[in-house]
Amino acid sequence: MSQACRPRRVGWTAAQRAAADAKAAALSSANTVVTKSPSRSGTIQSRYRREKSLDPSSDADHTVDLQLGGTDAMPNMSGLEKSVNRSLGAQISDKIKTLSAGTPVNNVKMEDR
Repeated sequence: MSQACRPRRVGWTAAQRAAADAKAAALSSANTVVTKSPSRSGTIQSRYRREKSLDPSSDADHTVDLQLGGTDAMPNMSGLEKSVNRSLGAQISDKIKTLSAGTPVNNVKMEDR
């Protein structure tokens, strides 16, 4: 059974909304599944930040979140505005917390609330 995931966006600028929509589109087009306790090395994000010279307002983001089966590898990294990254990650975590590991999540769309 596949699940829809609809994080909300509240008070974001047009640029933040566009970034969130792009992230949602990337997640929807990927083969995502709920992954409990994903592993993370911690060095990939630091390396990406350094190599891409990300500005302080951006996080090194896993394009496909680890909690949705993404890999902790450079090809799965991108820069994303900090508040968007942290808000989406927390909201996705909240939306999938009751789903079993391996549950497909293939419909990520942003909702205004």
